[in-house]
Amino acid sequence: MQHPDGTTTPVIDASVHIFSRSNKDLRSFLREPFKSRGFPDYEMDWYGAPGGEYASKTEGPDRQYPGSDPDFVGKQLFDERGVDVAILHPMTRGIMPDRHLGTAIAAAHNELMVSRWLSLQFADGMSVPAVSFGRPRPDGWPKP
Repeated sequence: MQHPDGTTTPVIDASVHIFSRSNKDLRSFLREPFKSRGFPDYEMDWYGAPGGEYASKTEGPDRQYPGSDPDFVGKQLFDERGVDVAILHPMTRGIMPDRHLGTAIAAAHNELMVSRWLSLQFADGMSVPAVSFGRPRPDGWPKP
């Protein structure tokens, strides 16, 4: 963004919600024993947002989940909206009653973010990861 005095300030989108392409896609990033277990679907509306879950016009050209196609998201943010830096916010399914499953889902989202999003080089912008954690263990944060 350019100011009247000629100085510039980068435009930062501080919470770019990224998703996997589908539940099956997310499952491909999970490790056993969680890969073969059930987990809540993206469309399971436990705590729906007023007015809908997704920003308008963010579905991909082939009706992909909003935030699931890095090229489409990059085009929208950097080319169409003038964003300079995007902070990636991986969307898990919130706090799971089973902390082990929640941590496994968070780890799968982090792996998805690293392999699918951070390997890209956008011409006019950059993306920065935000790491996702599961619910803390009773004695502290998840151990690496």
